[in-house]
Amino acid sequence: MVVADAKGVALSWGLIGGAAKQVDVYSTQGGCVARFPNGTQIAQPGDKITAFWIDATGRKSPASAPVTVAKP
Repeated sequence: MVVADAKGVALSWGLIGGAAKQVDVYSTQGGCVARFPNGTQIAQPGDKITAFWIDATGRKSPASAPVTVAKP
C-alpha cells in the first residue's frame, strides 16, 4: 500500500502479506527517527492523503478518495 499526498506524490509505503487486517504504511515503531529511508516521510495530522495498492506485478490500483490524517 502506498500513501500519497493530495497531488498524488508518494510519501511512504508498507508491505502486506497473508491474511493481514492492518498495514503499517509508515511507523517509527515507537522510536525516534531522524532520517527517513529513500526520501519517504510520515504523513502528519491535518495532511490530506490518498492511498493505493501496487500488486506483485507492478499494477497500480485507483487511488482512494482523499482523507485527512487525524491525530493518534
